[in-house]
Amino acid sequence: MSDMRLYTAEEFAELDAEDERYELVRGVVERRDIGRPAQGYTAGMMIYVIRDYIESRPIGIGFAAVGYVTERDPDTVRVPEVSFVTHERLKGPGTFAPDLAIEMRSAVNRPIAEYFANGARLVWFADSEKKTVEVYAPEARPYVVQCGELLDGGGVLPGFRVEVKKFFGYLP
Repeated sequence: MSDMRLYTAEEFAELDAEDERYELVRGVVERRDIGRPAQGYTAGMMIYVIRDYIESRPIGIGFAAVGYVTERDPDTVRVPEVSFVTHERLKGPGTFAPDLAIEMRSAVNRPIAEYFANGARLVWFADSEKKTVEVYAPEARPYVVQCGELLDGGGVLPGFRVEVKKFFGYLP
């Protein structure tokens, strides 16, 4: 996957990643950090907690490692570890970002502005080493939620509140 040809989002979707993690950035296939066990655990706990919320409020769907076309010509496909999209936005066509994108702290290229330019309303960066979550929302100041504090879902996940330590649970 090191050739320098430009791919479309459709061609990228057809590539066989063979247990590697890639994103398409302006037509170029880039390898992403596969992550460490702590990051995988954290992402799993986040999707689990969001799933529980969605069961009581079926306003959308949570996903693990799904690609979103955020730019065209050349194409960009971002793959957050966890995401949430409302049912309303899933019905719409075209290029969009999830309502909530959750990335692990290892993400070298932090596409926050790209997510927001395509309709994301909330981005979380989870740090399994510090056991914190950085929260970003359009036109708001970013802030950090510590392990002993509550994280809320803002307007994206109304009524969602969880202690951040639940995401990091049994990590040493």
